[in-house]
Amino acid sequence: MKMKRVVLMLSILVCVAGVVSAQTVWEHYPGNPVLPPGDPGAWDEGGRMVGSVVYDGSIWHLYYVNLNLVTGATEEIGHATSTDGLPPWIPDPANPVLWPDPGTWDEDRLFLPTVIFDGSMFHMWYTGVQGVYAQGGYATSPDGSNWTKDFVNNPVLPVGAPGSWDSMHARPGAVVAAGGTLKMWYSGLGSANNVQIGYAESTDGGITWSKHSEPVIEEKTDPVWDQRVANPSVVLVGSRYYMLYAGYNQTTRWWRTGAAFSDDGLDWYSYDEVNPVISVVGEHTGASPVVFDGSTFHAWYGHYPFDLSTLASSYAFSTGLI
Repeated sequence: MKMKRVVLMLSILVCVAGVVSAQTVWEHYPGNPVLPPGDPGAWDEGGRMVGSVVYDGSIWHLYYVNLNLVTGATEEIGHATSTDGLPPWIPDPANPVLWPDPGTWDEDRLFLPTVIFDGSMFHMWYTGVQGVYAQGGYATSPDGSNWTKDFVNNPVLPVGAPGSWDSMHARPGAVVAAGGTLKMWYSGLGSANNVQIGYAESTDGGITWSKHSEPVIEEKTDPVWDQRVANPSVVLVGSRYYMLYAGYNQTTRWWRTGAAFSDDGLDWYSYDEVNPVISVVGEHTGASPVVFDGSTFHAWYGHYPFDLSTLASSYAFSTGLI
């Protein structure tokens, strides 16, 4: 299923889910980056890329992956907290809070997590890597710091059958609770090396996932900024879904962050007039978890140079539609 391309005039006011707003304008926090690399000698000294941000009613929790300066790959998952979603983000003394387990499906490294809080328990879906395969795992925590993997059911989001569009990667990107159903958007990769976004649903709390048969946002052949798409983050506002996602142009070789919306979570429309909405000069922008607090969209985005010599995460906000 191809993402539909729409052009929205900047002068038009759009009314959606009770919100009237002009077109997207993202303001970047002047104190960026809000999550720089860790201290020299620390487990996350190579850099920190944000994967998920969640508010539990009193504290903001940020989850990120570190960069290994030797291998150039992410390895483990860290946790930091803030009273207002802004610096200072206080690192968890227990960091890293989740790590690979030798001899298992996630033994090589972990990648970006997505976390939700249901009022009493934190739920995490994360990517584990073994060889060329990247699959989705599940863990829970009563406090956001001490995590227990589901060793019985993991990986809960396995790769697809040989020849399918997600036969090599099925990486959780966003989970939204809608009624009694959990909805997930994830990054998929098949043997054709196409990077695309898929969709799955769970009715048992996020353990068993039923995948949509085709990608909901496909790779494109046109020379647009988002020929490849990955790392979706989704928020539900009223009855409409809004997504931030990473797009890659195979000519410029830059990853940038764009926005799209959907009324059913399957058919997505891109804000072509303004995309990409988040970019950093001379650096890639990667995962961009987004939170809506009733009036403002908040986004935290990882960024890094071509040589991946470091990772940092910054913050932006928008009072308009994303």
